[in-house]
Amino acid sequence: MMLLFILSALFPCLVFADNNGLCTKLDPGQYAALDGYTGSPVWSFYGLKRNDDVTLEKDFRWLGRFSPKGTRVTSYDVILHLKFVDHKNRSSSKLSRRYHKTTGKCLASVRSRLRGPYGEFLNIRLAPVDYPDNLAPKLNIIKVSKSFFVRSTAERWEKNPGCSTIIHELLHLTGLVDEYYDPKYRCRHYGPDQSIMSDHERAFYTAGLHWIKKLFRLKSDPSILRPAHFRAITEPGCTDRNPLYYRCIYDAYGQFKRNGGRGCRKNVPKQCLKSNWMDIL
Repeated sequence: MMLLFILSALFPCLVFADNNGLCTKLDPGQYAALDGYTGSPVWSFYGLKRNDDVTLEKDFRWLGRFSPKGTRVTSYDVILHLKFVDHKNRSSSKLSRRYHKTTGKCLASVRSRLRGPYGEFLNIRLAPVDYPDNLAPKLNIIKVSKSFFVRSTAERWEKNPGCSTIIHELLHLTGLVDEYYDPKYRCRHYGPDQSIMSDHERAFYTAGLHWIKKLFRLKSDPSILRPAHFRAITEPGCTDRNPLYYRCIYDAYGQFKRNGGRGCRKNVPKQCLKSNWMDIL
């Protein structure tokens, strides 16, 4: 409660939502700090602000859904608080400026492709470098490897990650799980190749963020987020709004008992076995 009091004093324009329960639904102008479990096996550490609704300036069509021009849709901001350190956990202003600049530029380049199933808007932005550590959202420390050949994770990046890699890893901080095949996690339900959490490079190409599609102006998907991704980020933990997604991701990091795990969950919906399960709301 003290934290909310401090934040309210510093940001009087914001109304802080009560997210003591698992589900967080915001009204325009409300803000919530997500810190921990929101129904996903990947914990969430981000700030979420709902802006005023906006009017679509043109028709929006995707995955059989249609929102005509003039439709009022929701708009959200996701705020990430990042700190970059080197491979020895040392911080420096030079390192921080470099990777904040790279990350900010990447986020700006994908802003037009962060859309919901009906044309809703999402903007992911970084908190300032000097953002007070005692304020939400939670500080996420990312270690930057000295090697170009290290596999990036949400906590450790390769030395020079591409934009699609950056977006994939940042989305883990919003609670999204991996959807690609991994022999360690045999209980996982896989997403389609064009999902940002399944194949981030393919997702960028499909959404027109690859230079080839830009050059030839090829037809592209309007978003790198699948419908269930958008709902999970903007209405975290709300199983009434995103029921299939939370059931399908339950075992994203589950292992067989013979491999030392607890075994895969039984009675999983059949839709989870299809590649389009995160498109079903």
